[in-house]
This record gives sequence, structure tokens and C-alpha cells, in this order.
Amino acid sequence: MREWLQTLGLSLGALLGLVLLANLGDNLPDFIAVKLPPFQVLWYYLNVIPVSVPAVLPVSFLLSLLLSLGRLHKNSEITAMRAAGMSLFRITRFLWAAGALLSLLMAGLMTSWAPLAREQMTLVEEEILARRTQAASPEAKVSSDIGYGYRAVVYADAVGGQFWFADGLSVVGGKACGLTVHFLDQNSKETARLYAATAEWRLGHWSVRDGRLMKFTEGGNSVWFSRTFTQPSAEADRLRAYLPTAPAREKQATADQLAFQEEVLALSARLTLPPEKLRSDLGTKRASDLTLGQINELLPRLEANASAKLSRYRTRYHSLLATPFLCLILVGLAGPLAVTGVRVNPMIGVGKALAWFCAYFLLNGLITSMGENGAVPPLLAAWLPIVFLVAVTSWLWRRAR
Repeated sequence: MREWLQTLGLSLGALLGLVLLANLGDNLPDFIAVKLPPFQVLWYYLNVIPVSVPAVLPVSFLLSLLLSLGRLHKNSEITAMRAAGMSLFRITRFLWAAGALLSLLMAGLMTSWAPLAREQMTLVEEEILARRTQAASPEAKVSSDIGYGYRAVVYADAVGGQFWFADGLSVVGGKACGLTVHFLDQNSKETARLYAATAEWRLGHWSVRDGRLMKFTEGGNSVWFSRTFTQPSAEADRLRAYLPTAPAREKQATADQLAFQEEVLALSARLTLPPEKLRSDLGTKRASDLTLGQINELLPRLEANASAKLSRYRTRYHSLLATPFLCLILVGLAGPLAVTGVRVNPMIGVGKALAWFCAYFLLNGLITSMGENGAVPPLLAAWLPIVFLVAVTSWLWRRAR
């Protein structure tokens, strides 16, 4: 047990170290260039680990199994145990338990923790983009004040009757640029449209400035009102203070202007979707960046719209259910090959096991791609590679008896 744990720790640490070094080589120059605080760099790489573990854990586990069992076989310890009447399953029962625990760990990582960690990495990457933009030339200063990463957003809020577009959004800075919000009635007809060059999240809603308010006739067929605004909050305060002392000939015009500014403020007060919610629109994320629950939430929307992305997300959904079993199956693959190779050279068993694992890996990549493109059913695309490896494992165990 101790030798196996040491081997697993060394192999997993080595592979994770390679992943981290490769990531450092790609991103460290950017971190230094924008003078990212050390705690953010540390937080970024703490989240790289759970994102990377599902990719390297099966390989590390397989290597640790092969080397540990091969060492026991080379020293004739497994031969002695089998001569004493112990079955191969009984000899490896601890490894089966370890494989089950690692499968549970894989399930947690793939279905929840890794996508959430990926989101945290994205926030740091947005901060890097923001700092890079803010350090741009003076001509880009206006953009740097509002852009904060320039992550485009499209979001449909069915409950609030709003449809959002933004040319750029920063969760970190709580700012947006090129924001357009369509207000819809119960029949999904547009009643008003609010455009703002810039917007900032404050006090539980978005404050807009430098934009235009448009109102539509019943049915949303044509525009009957359109007027620009700059800073509605400041303008409303100024007009409220001026209205009591305004000359009689200006009172009506001032009152109309105040009513318009207050209407803009009332609409902006309805913009209560926080930046995190806007950035988390599931339909704009890659399938690999979603948790199992998020994919399950998204699938009915895609089915209702007959989206072209449906096969991709369905395939990912079934893959999240199937792939965690890999660690458990690898125990069955490693056991027979590690103890039936040439006794003085356990690397022969290692080579055979790795060959079968590579065959699984290639089949998984091919069939997953076909499932995402709709060439094969998503359920088959996710489970066929696992079924293939189970069949190989069963055949090897029959031979080892």
C-alpha cells in the first residue's frame, strides 16, 4: 500500500508539474507584463490543479498500478500468494477500493469542481485583459475605462422579460460597454429599448450613461419615441433643483426633461442582473466548462430551440457520467497484465497496458468527435469507449485465471 501510494503521488505530481510548467511558460510573461499581484497568480494556479487533475489522474493511476504490481510480481510475492490459494481479485482488493474512491473523486472534479475552477481562472484572465487595456495608448483610454476585458455577452432573461447584448463586460470591474437591453411584454413584443455606451454595476443594479431610450408602439412594430441621455442621475438631480425656480415659460419643458430622466432611471433600476449572472449564460460557454447540473439545466433550452449545439452538450453530459468509471476499470486492466508478463521484466506488462489505454484514448477522441457532430448518438459516443475497455479487461481476466 505504501509503495503504491508513493508511486501514485510521484507520477501524479510529475504530470501535474509538467502541466503547471507549460502553463507558466505560456502565461508568466503576461502576469509580469501587467504586474498582476502575487496572490492572484497563486489563486490562478491553485485553480489550474483541479482543472488538470481529471486529465492526468487516470494515466498516473495506471502507471502506479503497473509499477507496483509489477514489482511485486518480479519479487515472486504475487506468485507466492497465488500458490497459497489467493485469487487475483483478493490480491488486488485494496486497489479495487482505491479505484472506486478515485472514480468518485473524478466524478466530483469533472461534474462540479473543475468547471467552477475554470470560471475562477477566467476571472483572472479578465483581470489581465483589463490591466493590459488600461496600459494601452492614450487613444484607447476611453475603451480602457469601460472595457475591463471586453467579454461579449448575449443573455435572455425570460423571467424579467429582457434580452441583453453587451460588446464588453467585466465581472471583475463591474462595468459594461455597448450595452443594449430590449424590454419585452408578455407576448414577447418589444416595448422599449435602452442603449448605453457605458454601464456600471452599483447598489444592486446597472447605472447607465451616454445612451438612448427608444419606445415602441403596441406590437413592437415601430418606434414612436427616441431620445438621448448622458448622465441621467446627475441630470435628474439638477432638474429637480432647477424646476421650482424655473421661469414660467421653461417649467413645462423642464418638467418633461425631468420625467424623461426619471424614466431612464426607472428602467435602469430594472437592470438587476449582476455581472456574474450575465457572464454565466450557459449557452455562451463551452460544454467542457459547464458542470453536470448546468448542462442538465441548459439541455431543455437547446431542445426547445432545436439548437445545432444540442449534440455537443448531450455528448458532454453522458461523458461526465461515463468517464469517472475509468479509474475503476484501470484496476482490472492493470492487474492481469502486471502479473502475467515476463517475471524479470515488468515493463512488458506496462507496455501492453499502455497500448490498450492508448487504443481507448484514440477511440474516445474519435467517437466523441462524431457524437458532438451528430454522426452517432451522444449516449453511444460517451459509453462505447468505456464498454470497449470493460470488454478488454474481462478478456484479460479470463486469460489470467
